[in-house]
Amino acid sequence: MPRSISFLRAPGSQHQARFAVKPLLQRAALFIAGSLGYGGLILSGPVNIAAEARPVVSALPPTALAKVTAPLPATPKPPATLIKLSSLAAIQKDGPSLTPASATAAQTKRLKPANACEAAVADLIRQKLRALRSSSPQLAALKSASRRNMRPQTSKTAPYSDAFIRFYATRDYRPLWTDGREILPKAKEVMAELQSAATYGLDPKDFPVPAPPKKPADGWFGKACGDAQALAAAELMLTQSALTYAKHVRGGRIDVTKINRDVYRRGEVLPETEVLATLAGSANPAQFLRDLHPKHPQYARLIKALAVEREKIAAAEKNKFPDGPLLYRGITHPHVEILRERLAAFFPRYRLHKTTQNPHYFDRRLARAVRTFQRRQGLKADGKVGSQTKAALSGIDKRKLRSLLVNLERWRWMPRELGEKYIFVNIPEFRLRVVNKGRVIHQERIIVGKPRNRTPVFSDEMETVVFNPYWNVPRSIIYGEWGGRVPRGFKTAIYRGEIIARQPPGPNNALGKIKFLFPNKHAVYIHDTPKRHLFKRKVRAFSHGCVRLRNPKKLAHILFRDEAGWNAAKVNRFYRSRRNRPVKLSQKVPVHLAYFTAWADETGKINYFNDLYGHDRRIAAALKYGPPAAPDRAIKKKRNYQQLLAARKARAKRQRRLARQKARERAKMARRKSRKRKYYYYYSGGYGYSPWYGGSFGY
Repeated sequence: MPRSISFLRAPGSQHQARFAVKPLLQRAALFIAGSLGYGGLILSGPVNIAAEARPVVSALPPTALAKVTAPLPATPKPPATLIKLSSLAAIQKDGPSLTPASATAAQTKRLKPANACEAAVADLIRQKLRALRSSSPQLAALKSASRRNMRPQTSKTAPYSDAFIRFYATRDYRPLWTDGREILPKAKEVMAELQSAATYGLDPKDFPVPAPPKKPADGWFGKACGDAQALAAAELMLTQSALTYAKHVRGGRIDVTKINRDVYRRGEVLPETEVLATLAGSANPAQFLRDLHPKHPQYARLIKALAVEREKIAAAEKNKFPDGPLLYRGITHPHVEILRERLAAFFPRYRLHKTTQNPHYFDRRLARAVRTFQRRQGLKADGKVGSQTKAALSGIDKRKLRSLLVNLERWRWMPRELGEKYIFVNIPEFRLRVVNKGRVIHQERIIVGKPRNRTPVFSDEMETVVFNPYWNVPRSIIYGEWGGRVPRGFKTAIYRGEIIARQPPGPNNALGKIKFLFPNKHAVYIHDTPKRHLFKRKVRAFSHGCVRLRNPKKLAHILFRDEAGWNAAKVNRFYRSRRNRPVKLSQKVPVHLAYFTAWADETGKINYFNDLYGHDRRIAAALKYGPPAAPDRAIKKKRNYQQLLAARKARAKRQRRLARQKARERAKMARRKSRKRKYYYYYSGGYGYSPWYGGSFGY
């Protein structure tokens, strides 16, 4: 407990008054100090009553005066504790802050403003944040919920988070990026880093930076201070932009799980308290923000490709096809002549520039060339020259740029550490890679899920390798595709009114000879397949969500290479046998099922793949890189397979009834058509049927 209180007038003043106080009189002493106009209190030191403080002490009650002026026992000097009081108005309104600061003199100096200019900026920041906190939507929701004894529904429109406000409160609202006169050099470095966000595929508009402050002018105490209002606003803006940048760099820009139902990834966003503490304690905060970016080699290669693609688009903009009306066959317009010149470079055999007709006329030969050009560019071949065709004629193809931006965002969702040895599956590329210490040691073709049975995107760890596995048929296949009728060769049972089917190991097993398990809630794994001919297809999306591997035995050799007691001969023996043998791996291997439509090889060349599941379109729309996309299909709900089976049987019965009805109608129409018109006449005293009228003769 402090032994005395020292009263300080203004910052930097040496005039003090000290007297001893007991714990019960501390609060009274604080208000006495405020009434005398002193600006701060320091609780420490021996008893020493100055002349200026004696009238105040003499005004105390006799009992309190005896306690105050009592001699203190000889005890070791306790650590100094600073209680900061900004002004008499603050004391009377809010009372002093009783949160003790650190005991060291260096931190005590850090909490105090360095000069009057910095103190003025701190006061403005305090007023701004306190006003926001007292009228914030969170506080109103909290008060309303407490009155109704309910959980508060906080608003998302608050300008600053609670961590933001607490950060400045613990600093006693001292600014981080300014000294009260101008912006500090480290703040300028952070501003430069925020303005270069487009280099990494981010939007600089999300990180506004303050305008250059005004030149210092004469301010308080005759010292050259900057514009306190502008510096306080710049301080808050720069801190908020740095927080947003740290969030976006770590994958917190959008929540992809809300727009893609088969993507289960979230960026590893750092807590705001950790980011703010690091920014305040770092000597180079701009470098700290740069270090938040992913360190994967693919991320760096895509950043280089993004810069090259932007240069191409900028060069093509200079030779842009002029804006104008829609061009189509039969129209006459001056832009048709420009169209002929552009297409002549692509199709010289059409001789479009050597036409005998008016060069401004859109004729049949030109329309045929336009359709051919549109097909080669992947556009709708309608023969009409609109905005997309004009952009293609100008060499402006923003689809690659959009693909690079989307895939850079995907890398920010990936784990920071993929593992020393891991398996990487790229779904749109239909390829599996095994990476060891940053080097690809094996890659193989794969088959992934159909667009209606997508392979999910997530990361897990492989734990078990099963030789000659059983196949436990999912209920969705039994009731959805088989209609409750299990084919031959399966072992079946009835459990809780539902059919359970299991296929034993063998050459016809759907999982082949081996499967690799990494337990997950999606029931997805890597396995062999007896349908080898499907690996010759270019687009290999045929499974129900699992990953089928062309050469699983090679992957097993790689996984058991570091296992004790295993060699190639033992793997081959387990592989050839027909016994079901699960083998536990001593070291778990990370498995990453990813979805990248732009992939850079070792030379830096970018390979682009088709958007198999439509994830790119939805992510680009969420990032505002493309037009709005239709929402993804709803998340699959848990089905009642008994009701599904009953509905399928009722539908089949209805279809059979309709088929019988149609068959009866067809037979009736056939009988009507087979009847021929008969002409009867009188012949030799009797009636007969003449063959010349469509029938055979007879009596």
